[in-house]
Amino acid sequence: MTTLSKVDYIPYTWYNYCMTNKELLAYTAGIIDGEGYIGLIPNSAVRNAFAPKVKVASTNIKLIQFLKDNFGGHFDPLRNHPGNMKSSGMWTLSNKKHVKPFLMSLLPYLILKDEQAKVIIEYCETCHFKEMRQTNKELKEKAVQKRITYYKKIRLLNHRGLPAATTE
Repeated sequence: MTTLSKVDYIPYTWYNYCMTNKELLAYTAGIIDGEGYIGLIPNSAVRNAFAPKVKVASTNIKLIQFLKDNFGGHFDPLRNHPGNMKSSGMWTLSNKKHVKPFLMSLLPYLILKDEQAKVIIEYCETCHFKEMRQTNKELKEKAVQKRITYYKKIRLLNHRGLPAATTE
């Protein structure tokens, strides 16, 4: 069983010499479309607050390092799995100031997750933390409802399996 160590995080910069910026973005969009997650994570410290996140989990550490080297974020080695399963890692990009420009640059190349990207970009542009500090209850409630609406939209887009049954 292999474990991840600091030695495994050697930068793999071969791609910097053979990819144009367009190719880099298209390649990354393919990774996000196939292996990624674009969504809103509830903030446990603040009720009805959500953090935009982009994540990719993989057993290929070179892939995770590629994303970290090119787009920042952080790399978390995941726990070793029992038996003969490979160790894996997760790349995470958080915070509106990082997620929004990242998704905007990938948007022309995303195919499967373009709707999720659009929702998160819109969330980043319209939902501001200062709205949650309102002393006016009516304004604060509007801000909360706006955030919940985005959260429900992204949950629906990220739903796996058959669509939920609807009754009218």
